[in-house]
Amino acid sequence: MPSLEIGGAERSLIGLLEALENKSVQVSVFLYRREGEFIKDLPQYVRLLPEIPAYHAYTEPILSLVKHGRLRFAAARLLAKLAFFLYGTFMRKPTGTWTHLQYISAFLQPFLPNIPGEYDLAAQYLGVADTLVHKVNAKYKVAWNHTDYATQHPNPKLDRRVYTNVDYVVSVSESCTVAFRRMYPAFSQKAVTVENCLARELIERKSLLPAAGMYREAGETVLLSVGRFCEAKNFEAIPKICTVLLKRGLSVKWYILGYGNRETQIREAIQAVHMEDFVVLLGKKENPYPYIRMCDIYVQPSVYEGKCVAVREAQLLGKPVIITDFSTAHS
Repeated sequence: MPSLEIGGAERSLIGLLEALENKSVQVSVFLYRREGEFIKDLPQYVRLLPEIPAYHAYTEPILSLVKHGRLRFAAARLLAKLAFFLYGTFMRKPTGTWTHLQYISAFLQPFLPNIPGEYDLAAQYLGVADTLVHKVNAKYKVAWNHTDYATQHPNPKLDRRVYTNVDYVVSVSESCTVAFRRMYPAFSQKAVTVENCLARELIERKSLLPAAGMYREAGETVLLSVGRFCEAKNFEAIPKICTVLLKRGLSVKWYILGYGNRETQIREAIQAVHMEDFVVLLGKKENPYPYIRMCDIYVQPSVYEGKCVAVREAQLLGKPVIITDFSTAHS
């Protein structure tokens, strides 16, 4: 995993590791950066492998790499950026975050050391699986897919290099598996579905804590959305939706939990329609469950998802859920 910062895939991993506890397995976890709020939630039986600083090059800014004399990594990142630009411009192909990550991962591989150990099975639980293919010694290798692959605009050539060398490609819902098979029919036999594991007892226990910053006025309906502040979550649409609800005479307050690089756009969208008193950003919360427990309706306005962990958690806590009709929503 890149890290164990707050996120749906990260929560899903914790759930999977809890489900494996007391089974006849030994589990090691390797993080590109040994950081994140969920590290302390790793079950005690899990061995957290030592950090390898070279893997910081995945996310460390290029200028920082140059400043610290890590010139090979800086050059690899620059070449990746150039290759990504040329692919999108001259091949006239749609690109996105996943495409960019493909190039970063491919260009960094020659400079990354192997991850220590020999394993029966290794899984790249989030992100491009080059590291799994090239840097891990395991009998079986599994690439995990958490989203609707049809929305990711991958470079098929780079993908095929990876998926040719893994044993399975796991998707978190059947509709995601179908989307992957449709894109890569040659790998259909490798594509399987493994639903996200939810840590039910942990979620229910944590939901009983206070929801600091969330308030309910008399007669008010409290709405909640949780997720990273990114394009996929579509939180910029919330303020305009809220104006429609208010015009229809509904008394609502809409809270948003999360963090990310689109926070400025979300705040600007709130200000543009004067929804400061009705749409409230509560920021990054390590424990979202008290807020889910306190809300009346959980809303996921995403433009695409794989199998949204927050939606499943809201359902687990007995909340009615509204989601947009993205391609994998019916799962």
